[in-house]
Amino acid sequence: TPPLVCKSSHSLQLLVNAYLASTTEQKVQLYEQALQEDYTLDIAYYHLAKLYKGCQNYEKSILYFREALKCSLSSKRNQSIIATEAGIVCTFLNKTRLALKWWLKGIQYDPSYIMPYFNVANIYEDQNHLEEAERYFCRAKELAPDDFRTIFH
Repeated sequence: TPPLVCKSSHSLQLLVNAYLASTTEQKVQLYEQALQEDYTLDIAYYHLAKLYKGCQNYEKSILYFREALKCSLSSKRNQSIIATEAGIVCTFLNKTRLALKWWLKGIQYDPSYIMPYFNVANIYEDQNHLEEAERYFCRAKELAPDDFRTIFH
């Protein structure tokens, strides 16, 4: 993972303060202040997306996940995690096709990360596209044969 790069020590301090803040409102305010100083802080976008997800503000959450990926210098695994999280938020909005796109993007970022495979497989299974579901479950099993989800499916 590349090191966290901040344009100033003050923006870094804002990130630390946001992480340590006790309320959601304080966290949001501090992450947004950090982004005002340095709009390339993918970690601030990511944490804001997670905070808005927790507050059930799903539209705003997706916007912040998208911004996190736009400026991401993170590892391919982290990019896959971001895309996977965005897909999950889409399911809360009943946007299944958009969720699938996010998860397929997550697989492209890191083909060894199993979570998007499970999510895609579950959607296909729910839609009764069983061959497609089996294909994604089998790939997940290849990647993590001892994972309880692969054993279950």
